[in-house]
Amino acid sequence: MGIAAGFLVQAALKILLKFGEIAYVLGYNATQDYFTNFVLAPNPDCKIKRCRELQGSCEGVFGKERQAIIEKAKKGTEEG
Repeated sequence: MGIAAGFLVQAALKILLKFGEIAYVLGYNATQDYFTNFVLAPNPDCKIKRCRELQGSCEGVFGKERQAIIEKAKKGTEEG
């Protein structure tokens, strides 16, 4: 639990101090001993109205970063 909290603090500092690249989803594979990270992008075609509203409310907060996340996720799905 302490390790997970440390990762959260590190991500928060990266956001607040505006440095580095944030790993939005961080996974660890113990059998092969490596970390993976990938981006979960918001779904603009979500069927849940409240979900779409919340995505829209974050537009002003994250703006360019949100769009970059969506583009990065689209490239990942096209390649894989």
